[in-house]
Amino acid sequence: GGWLRRSLGLFGSQAAARRPLGLLGFSEGVCCVECPTATHPHEVTRPRCVEPGTAEPAEAVACATMGPMMLARGLFLALGGFNESLSARGAPSTLLDCELSARVWLAGRAVFIAPPLVNPSAAE
Repeated sequence: GGWLRRSLGLFGSQAAARRPLGLLGFSEGVCCVECPTATHPHEVTRPRCVEPGTAEPAEAVACATMGPMMLARGLFLALGGFNESLSARGAPSTLLDCELSARVWLAGRAVFIAPPLVNPSAAE
């Protein structure tokens, strides 16, 4: 299946969850939320869990780090978008992603990471 269909499938399969999926990152994240393997936060570059509804690799994380990420436009706007006061104009900030992730969690939604669902060698 196509990368967009597979990504949206993760949102759909989580719609009835206690905390529906709010933000999906495709890069890496700061763990641990639901995959118990450590007692302290650490970087996760690939999900170690499988989402049962889609059988896609996915893991709930405290923060999906900046990189490709997907969330509904309405949720992004309702949350106020990125907090641009966390970085100087034109300068990168490593806080924007984690701060947005925190607001997604506070809004009652979950933050997951998934491996890039695009195979660069396959044309769709």
